[in-house]
Amino acid sequence: MLKKCSRCGLSKPLQMYHKRKDSTDGRQWQCKQCASEYQRQLYAKRKKKQARQQQQIEQQKAILHFEQQQYSYYYECPGCSFEGDQGQCPRCVNTTMTLAKRMAI
Repeated sequence: MLKKCSRCGLSKPLQMYHKRKDSTDGRQWQCKQCASEYQRQLYAKRKKKQARQQQQIEQQKAILHFEQQQYSYYYECPGCSFEGDQGQCPRCVNTTMTLAKRMAI
């Protein structure tokens, strides 16, 4: 018995199609060769996307590393400009210290 592949349009024997239980004829809609080619293309597309994402991550890391060298981070009270640890300002008591940055020397 022959079946026409929906992707390449060629009529092939049922053995050239993967099994599929929920299909009316019990076979996939595309032949094994077309399915294999599609999977290769999909793999290559995903590989390119992953490489692009990895490149973006590396660029962001480089920018962050550069920023960390350019600036020093510290906690500062917005009310009295006291520099200290994270938490409440010891001078103002009710003011919460905020993260600030300045140019590194």
